[in-house]
Amino acid sequence: MQIATGHPAAKQVLGLLRGHGQPGSTDALEEAELTVAEGFWACEAVRDAARDRGLRVVSVLYCPQVLRPDGLEVAHQLADLAEQAYEISAKTLQRLAERDRPDGLIAVVELPTWTPGSLALAERALVLVADGIEQPGNLGTLIRTLDACGADALVLTNPRTRRANVKVFRASHGTVLRVPCLSFATVADGQDWLDGAGFGVYLADTEGASRYSDLAYADRTALVLGNERFGIDRAWYRESAARVFIPMLGVADSLNVSISAAVLLYEARSKLADWR
Repeated sequence: MQIATGHPAAKQVLGLLRGHGQPGSTDALEEAELTVAEGFWACEAVRDAARDRGLRVVSVLYCPQVLRPDGLEVAHQLADLAEQAYEISAKTLQRLAERDRPDGLIAVVELPTWTPGSLALAERALVLVADGIEQPGNLGTLIRTLDACGADALVLTNPRTRRANVKVFRASHGTVLRVPCLSFATVADGQDWLDGAGFGVYLADTEGASRYSDLAYADRTALVLGNERFGIDRAWYRESAARVFIPMLGVADSLNVSISAAVLLYEARSKLADWR
């Protein structure tokens, strides 16, 4: 069945791309944690997560006129996994797609969710706390970095952007479908979980801090990075929390939050895994 932009499935794609379901919204898109995966690589990631982990695929829209043979194969595989599957014309694809040169595949998926009780942690564990992160591109890059270094989870406190933002999916290169995430409305709730799970907490800061490479990190380590403009919420500054800094040897006084996270995560990982 071929559909146009007036069809509910196409309208759903447009609504997600335009930010319905983002902070401040109370519509069904927000509650369902739906996001859009656009393009061949993105839909491959969706297919694999659906097969491996039972990811819910709400719909797939594909354009046979544009798809390469391998893309058409992925479209058919997704159609078997999705609740709904529709063909669209090249004209409709251009209206729905955000990429300049769309390759013919769009899927709407529901992000997986985790609870504190469902997250299994080893004796040595590494998590990143993203406190008040605003930019979806930064959040997505943080998730991709967590995947790359084999971290156990992302912890969100004071959330100001949502994992379901389509820019998070793109920046994470689809790893948002796989990296466990726990979200807490307040810092206190996040601290309670970390304390109960036996994590040592390390705040990325410059005042009264130790050089990141000088520390012996706890067997369960939680690294805390803050808002791009205002830094870490003051509620994190408890006596039990250590502070770490990355030396700035040039004229710039700080690094992008995603780059800082990569430096700190890999340093902690190297020590937890005894790479040295």
